[in-house]
Amino acid sequence: MALNRDSITLGLTGSFGSGCTTLGEALVNFNFKRISLSAGIKKACTEIRKQEGRLSETEASRRQLQDCGNKFRKTNELGYWAKDAVKEADALNLEGGAQIVFDGIRNCAEIEFFRTEFPNFYLIAVWCPHNHRWDRVKEKYRGNYAEFEEDDKRDADEDIEYGQQVQLCVDQADIVITNDKPHSPKQAAVSALKGKIKQYIDLITGASVRPPTREEMAMAIAYATSLRSQCLKRTVGAAITDRNGVLISTGYNENPEPMEPCIRQFEYCYKDARLKEHIHQMVEKKKECPFCKKTISNQSLVSDKYKCPHCAESLVRAYAPDRMMSRCTAIHAEQMALMNSMGRSLKDTILFTSTFPCLQCSRQIGYAGIKKVVYVEPYPDPDSHAFLTDFMGVSVLMFEGVKARAYQRVFNNVRRENERRYSLPT
Repeated sequence: MALNRDSITLGLTGSFGSGCTTLGEALVNFNFKRISLSAGIKKACTEIRKQEGRLSETEASRRQLQDCGNKFRKTNELGYWAKDAVKEADALNLEGGAQIVFDGIRNCAEIEFFRTEFPNFYLIAVWCPHNHRWDRVKEKYRGNYAEFEEDDKRDADEDIEYGQQVQLCVDQADIVITNDKPHSPKQAAVSALKGKIKQYIDLITGASVRPPTREEMAMAIAYATSLRSQCLKRTVGAAITDRNGVLISTGYNENPEPMEPCIRQFEYCYKDARLKEHIHQMVEKKKECPFCKKTISNQSLVSDKYKCPHCAESLVRAYAPDRMMSRCTAIHAEQMALMNSMGRSLKDTILFTSTFPCLQCSRQIGYAGIKKVVYVEPYPDPDSHAFLTDFMGVSVLMFEGVKARAYQRVFNNVRRENERRYSLPT
């Protein structure tokens, strides 16, 4: 039976070690056929190594697989691996109404292709804490934590259009599920995720209905609020509720009034302008790459990513590791939400934010008495997390549930379905 483009189709994304593959195996129990984008990359990488006479070496490393995936996206098109996976799906003889789940999505262009190709496509992000993922993969890394850390950072966001962008992919997810509990053997992990994903499969298919949870509603408000931001780099939204889910205030990242947003005040990002100025000053002063030590000039830098033309390392990593965030003129979403509370006591309240708070915001959150922070997109500064949990006693939780992107699609028919099921007989 040919692949039905109108049927419910799923995609899985998440950092390696989070459990996407395990979830894919669990979805087999719901009549889904798993197709892995990563399998296509491994196949292509094997062919390249075969041509180069390197098959006698050990299994391809994650870095080699990342390089291979990037190469094909760059030389062909950004959605190359998604199209490759769809070709594989089209070649299948699906029986009994089987549906497809695409695993291993790591680039936003792949999501865009799937959403265009399948009108009923839902992206599911699987999240697991960094330390738990290390426990799961450290044998493959032979205990080399530094190598794992480097691969993980690259996997999250390479800051190039054809690279890995898992952090951005998670932000675009329709549903987020957490997978932070250890399970052994493997089948126990599959069973655990099977139980967790069932409610969302039932919601998507209409097998069951429920209203959004307080957490889903609050996070949807945070994301809706983020659309007010006109920041060129990142749009963030925040919402503060009391313990009963009643909304207290919202905020988004933007320049403080009466200052205009950067796109109108300057017609460019003020922070980026300061970053460019700083990098050029350092290159002019040093005249050599801090990594490979070869001679460089401002004219030789590669694109606006300020990469060395010789070793391709980003000079931002050496000369501006904070990316000049201290020069950003915007108020952060969490700060705005705190100020918009208009002096109301925030003791024991909950802050929902689309992106994990920075350290500066974390200090204000802790001082305000907020008891819990719920977030979606991780923030690259681990000190923020440690400050909130270790010093301020704030509970920090990854959001789990239906995100704003799918909120209307999933919950719009709740009242109608309840009426149909529970109306008095005539």
